[in-house]
Amino acid sequence: MAITSIKTGTSLKLKYSLGLNEKGVEKFKTTSIKNLSLDATDDDLFGMTTLMKDMQSNSLVDVKKVVDTDLSE
Repeated sequence: MAITSIKTGTSLKLKYSLGLNEKGVEKFKTTSIKNLSLDATDDDLFGMTTLMKDMQSNSLVDVKKVVDTDLSE
């Protein structure tokens, strides 16, 4: 039986460096942006992170795209 895959949501996880703590270990902060357009391309999403990065005082170190999908028979 064939499985149907339906994309139900797209979000981004942005990871920022907060610098080093008192022990010299790098600290990070992660922010999620949810409910993004299902039709947005990777270029669109990355372009948005570029604009947001310029408004932040902390350095953006990682961008992850998260796609939620429902599977059914």
